[in-house]
Amino acid sequence: MRDADGKPAAHLLEFDEIAVQMSLGELSPERADIEGFLDDLNELLKAAQTGKKVQTTELDWPIGEYLSPAQQAAYHSRAMLILNSRGAQPHHFSFVNSGQEFDGCGIFWRERYGTSECLQPVFKPFYVPKPAFFSLAFTRKFLESWRFAKAVQMPDANQQASRAFLYTNAAGHVSAAIWRAAGSTRIYKAPAAWRQAAAKDAFGFDVSLNDGLKCIGLPTFVQFPAGYSLEQLAHDLRMMPTADGADPVLLELHVGEPDSARRAAYAAAGTLKPETRYGKLPGGRRLGEVFVDGIESERFEFQMEKPGNAIISRIWCMSGGQKLFVKLNGGGEAAWDLSKGQGEYSGVRESTFVLRGCLAGKNVVEVRYESPGNCAAYRIEPLSDGFVDLARWGVLNAMQTKGELQKFKSAAGTPLMIGKTTYDSGLGSHAVALIEYPLDGQFASFDVTVGVDAVTDGRGSVSFEILVDGAKKADSGVMNGFSKPVTLKVDKLENARRMLLLVKDAEDKNHDDLADWVNGRLFLK
Repeated sequence: MRDADGKPAAHLLEFDEIAVQMSLGELSPERADIEGFLDDLNELLKAAQTGKKVQTTELDWPIGEYLSPAQQAAYHSRAMLILNSRGAQPHHFSFVNSGQEFDGCGIFWRERYGTSECLQPVFKPFYVPKPAFFSLAFTRKFLESWRFAKAVQMPDANQQASRAFLYTNAAGHVSAAIWRAAGSTRIYKAPAAWRQAAAKDAFGFDVSLNDGLKCIGLPTFVQFPAGYSLEQLAHDLRMMPTADGADPVLLELHVGEPDSARRAAYAAAGTLKPETRYGKLPGGRRLGEVFVDGIESERFEFQMEKPGNAIISRIWCMSGGQKLFVKLNGGGEAAWDLSKGQGEYSGVRESTFVLRGCLAGKNVVEVRYESPGNCAAYRIEPLSDGFVDLARWGVLNAMQTKGELQKFKSAAGTPLMIGKTTYDSGLGSHAVALIEYPLDGQFASFDVTVGVDAVTDGRGSVSFEILVDGAKKADSGVMNGFSKPVTLKVDKLENARRMLLLVKDAEDKNHDDLADWVNGRLFLK
């Protein structure tokens, strides 16, 4: 089938429902990027316009060496929430193990009667539910009464870690499903207004919020009393402080949301045109946001407790690049060059810039566009150290011959590990790879530790290079899976505009060439 322009048009095919089979092994719903797959499928089928439905069949996780009963229960609950958020039908799964063991797929297992084989044909076996049965039952019941409204991001160094889905019901009440998709447990300080909320876990047991919101793999469902608005809930979650005080957020501004814009005293000039777009950030999370096109200038405010530097992140859509000029508190303009780079693949981006000399109290940011451009959101976080973590700095372009760039994990999706050392922060890439960063003359030096990820069991061979404005500044030489990690250093970046991180395959093809960039630091000038 083809549309009026002669292009393939899957949405014109005559069917009401499409069945999709997913085999994820031990991968979580988030690591398998079910959301991205469904977004692409819905766009291809134009599901919202045509009413076509996606039915996911045979989506299950086996309890065993790599997956605990609690993880199976959490994965099923999260998968049901994700499918529902994309308008897909609830997934199918194995109901009963094929054997007589607790391990394996299925949400029930068959208990043997006694120990003698001769008794089995005489006495019927009985079936025992696994934890996943209860999490699925509770999640299904929850979704019968609540309609998905939006997803919001909670504060964390790893923006893919803590997840929150927001819901409304027919009575106008709001609720949220909150879980931890990556990393260890994280505790957040729940606002005082949440004391009237009722929280339950995915098994239906009551959860206390008196000591904070405990974000774990199993979703927590929080229902709020009448009068609590969806806008207030979104703001609470986006700004919610962590119990340990790490990763604070000063501003979370979504320019297409009136309430968010009002809180930041946001104003924009130009011929403004809002449009919802979906995409995945290079090495980062998948998002769906209202992007505003035709912006010529912006102004907004944020508060800081004490003077210092801050890092501002901006969500936008690459289509030819943009060149901006940033002014803080009426000072001079600083160039923020996001113009065409290597490859220049279109899609969503998260770009970063350092705001120097912020004041205690109110601060005003003004952004001027060289030519009309687009934006979806801004986030501002304090910068307490004299450097920026590489994983925190926005990637302009990322290309590699296998898979996709990963933040906070290897290219295989495993924890970053070189030799016997595991690293919390860094990038996972696969040869041949190119990662491009705008620097805009903000830094003095850069260092990063590199090596082949231990998941290869010694296989693989690569070389790492760093180029600044087209000139090679560092080279690791050939490294293999047995090589000790090497730290690369680059100085004299005061006038540097762009930096490229390259991974080459050591000219022996790129089998098992999983290359890690860890503990990268961009030192402020």
